Amino acid sequence: MLVFGYLADRYSRRSVYRTALAIVIFATLGMASAGPGVGNSMDVYGWIGFWRALVGIGIGAVVGFTRASIHMALIDRSSIPSPSLYP
Repeated sequence: MLVFGYLADRYSRRSVYRTALAIVIFATLGMASAGPGVGNSMDVYGWIGFWRALVGIGIGAVVGFTRASIHMALIDRSSIPSPSLYP
């Protein structure tokens, strides 16, 4: 999360959020397509562990950005005075 937070400050939050979503989508597709390879030449559990770790990194960034976005939306709304019934 710290790396993605730094990247969001350095670049734009929207572009880093899109990158994190792309990581999640790509890693999910990798998890779905993990297989033993041709003639059982690859370890399935190794690939599943790799893709699972990548999904975790992407989800960690997405959750952090979502919480920050909700927080910023609530701060912006609280600065607007609410209409009162009594002047």
